Amino acid sequence: MERIPTGIPGLDKLIQGGFIPGSVIMITGSTGTGKTIFGCQFLWAGLQKGEPGIYLTLEEPPEDIKQDAQQFGWDFSKYEKKGIFKLVYMDPVRLGSATVAIANLVSRFKAKRLVIDSISLIGLAIKDPSLIRRRIYN
Repeated sequence: MERIPTGIPGLDKLIQGGFIPGSVIMITGSTGTGKTIFGCQFLWAGLQKGEPGIYLTLEEPPEDIKQDAQQFGWDFSKYEKKGIFKLVYMDPVRLGSATVAIANLVSRFKAKRLVIDSISLIGLAIKDPSLIRRRIYN
């Protein structure tokens, strides 16, 4: 079965080479546990293979994310210039009406990898739990 490597060798070994294509993976944890860095590393691994990726932040300013990534040697700006990486901030208050825009962005950009940080803010913007699930999986 085809797998999408996370870019974290120890994790990839544990999960038989990476994530299953098309799967939705949720990473949870307290503040400071490395969720943002995990997302960056996942996107970075794809960029190294020429896979377009989008980082959608609902909380942290894009410049802070870039700065954090730089500490690991991940320079996303060169991939932005190549047109295969996009770091987008979206106000979580507008998220309920923006899911179609996100889907269009992913489609138009031909993104192979998408990170949404933080998914918990989606729950604040969309009150109906079944609607949250449908919007994430579609």
